[in-house]
Amino acid sequence: MSNFTPPLLALLAVLAAALLRRRRGHRPRHSCNRTTQTTLPAILHLLHGRATALPPLLSRALPNRRLQTTFGISNSFTTSSPATHRAFLAHTKHLLATCAALAPDASPLTPCTPLAPAVRDIVLRAIVRSLFPRADAAAAAVAVVAEEVNALWIASKTPGGGDDAVLRAALAQVFPADEEVAPLNLILPAYETLWRAAVCCFMELRFRSQGGGERAEWRAAVVGGAVASDGAGAREIVLETLRLYPPTRRVHRAMNADGDVIEAADVEAVQRDATIWGPDVDEFRPGRWCGRSDAAEGGFVAFGGGAFVCPAKKGFAGEAVASVVKALLQRVGDGVGVRLVDGKGEEVELQPTRTGPAY
Repeated sequence: MSNFTPPLLALLAVLAAALLRRRRGHRPRHSCNRTTQTTLPAILHLLHGRATALPPLLSRALPNRRLQTTFGISNSFTTSSPATHRAFLAHTKHLLATCAALAPDASPLTPCTPLAPAVRDIVLRAIVRSLFPRADAAAAAVAVVAEEVNALWIASKTPGGGDDAVLRAALAQVFPADEEVAPLNLILPAYETLWRAAVCCFMELRFRSQGGGERAEWRAAVVGGAVASDGAGAREIVLETLRLYPPTRRVHRAMNADGDVIEAADVEAVQRDATIWGPDVDEFRPGRWCGRSDAAEGGFVAFGGGAFVCPAKKGFAGEAVASVVKALLQRVGDGVGVRLVDGKGEEVELQPTRTGPAY
C-alpha cells in the first residue's frame, strides 16, 4: 500500500460523519406509543419478557413486521410460532457449528474507495461462502444484494418501505432455487450486524489518531494474534467495539396485541452508562474487558438477553468481526499515504464523541 499516494479511500468521511457525529434523539417518526428504557434493571426486565403479558415471540415479532413486509422473511425475529422459532434456531446453531470459517478477501483496495459499499461487499461475499457453499459468492450480483439489502433495511423504517424487485432478481443470480432455508432469513441477522460492527472497529483502529501506540498494538492483535500491552486481544477489541457501537441500538418489544404500544431497550445508553463502565465510558478501551464477563447482567446487551440471546454470541460473531477487520487492515495497510478524506478530498480527523453509529 505504500505505493499509493493521497487521497486513498476517498469518500470515507461521508460514512465517518454519519458514523461518529450523529446526534442522539434523531429518530424516524412512528405513529405508535413508544417508551424507551435506559437503565440496566429496566432493560433486563424487558428482555426477559417480564414487562408484558404477551407471549415472548409475539412481543418480539410485532415490532419487526416491517422486516417481514419488506423482505418476506420468516425467522425467529418475525415469527410468533414456537415451532418456526425452534426450527430456525436449531438450523442456525447447526450451521454455525459446521460452516467454514469466514474468509474475507484481503486483496488491496483501489484508490478512492468508498468505505461502506466496499465493506458491505466484502462481508456479504464472506457470509455467502461460509453459510451457503452452493451459492455463487463471486457473482457480480452479490454487490447488488449487499446494497439493496442495506437500502431496503433503511427504507423499511419509514412508511411505504421500498420495492424489492431488484433484490429478488439479484438473489436469483447468487443462490440456487432449492436452498433449504430462504437466504434472506439468515443474511439479514448475519450481514446487517456484521458489516456495521466491522466498519466501526476498523475506523477506530486505523483512522483515529488518539492513542497511536495503543492502536498499533490493537491492530497487531487483530492481524497477527498478538496481545496488546493492556492485555487486549482480538476478543476484547471486538467486545469493546460492540459496546461502543452496538449494531442494534434499540431492541423493541410490543406491549399489546395490536403492536401499537412499544417499549424499547436502549442498548447504546446502558453500554455507555458511566455507573457501569466507569468514567472512561466514552473511550475505546479494549483492556477493560480483560477478566470481565460479557453477560447481559453486567451491562453488555449487544447480543440480547433473556430467552433471545443471539446464537452467534459464542464464537462465530466475534471471530467473524475480527476476520473482516483483519482483512480490511491488510487491504489498507499502515502506509502514510492512506488518508480518511471527504468527497472534496479534504482530510477528516475523527474526534472523541458520545454518539454512536448512524444506523
